[in-house]
Amino acid sequence: MVTLESNRNVEKGRRVELPPILSDTEVEFNMGRKIHIEENEKGNEIPPFPVYSQMPCTWKEYVNNVLLDSGYVSRAAILGNDGKFWATSTGFYVSPAELREIIPAFVDSTKIRNDGICLNNKRYTCTRMDSTIMVGREIATGFGCVVFKCKTCLIVGVYEDGAHPGGCYNMISKVGDYLKDQGY
Repeated sequence: MVTLESNRNVEKGRRVELPPILSDTEVEFNMGRKIHIEENEKGNEIPPFPVYSQMPCTWKEYVNNVLLDSGYVSRAAILGNDGKFWATSTGFYVSPAELREIIPAFVDSTKIRNDGICLNNKRYTCTRMDSTIMVGREIATGFGCVVFKCKTCLIVGVYEDGAHPGGCYNMISKVGDYLKDQGY
C-alpha cells in the first residue's frame, strides 16, 4: 500500500498519475481515506474520481469537502443535539436560540410549522417535516434549507444562488443516513 502525504492532488473528476503500484488496488491517504485505482493507457495506475471507502476524518472536512464542494449546498453546519457546534462553513452561524427551536421540533412540529425554521438569522417557511428531516424555503428569494436529525447531531444545509433544492436535499440526506449508520 502506498501512503501519500497529501491528497491535494486529487480533485473531483481530475485524474492524477501516480507511480506504478505493484499489487495493491487501493491507495491510502494520510487521513485514512482510500480510493480505488485503475491503469491508464501508459500502464500507470491512476485514481479515478475519488471513491472513499471511509468518509472524511474531521467534521470540518464533512462540511467543506463533502457538502460544500458538491455544489448543491451553499452553507452548512454539523451541530450536536446537545447544542455544541461540531463544524460550520465560513459565515454561517446557527445561534443557540435557533438550535433550541429546531431540536424539539422533530418531536412536536407545531411551533416550527407556524413560525418557520430560523437559521443564521433568516426565517424559512417549513414546507416538509417528519421525524428525521425538515425542509424550509424563504418566500422572497426561493432559497431554502434542509435539516437532518441523526442520533447525536444535526446536519444543516442551505441552498442559495443557483444551487438546486433537490441536490441539497439529497446531499444532506445521504450524509445524514451515513452518519446514522455509523452511530452518530
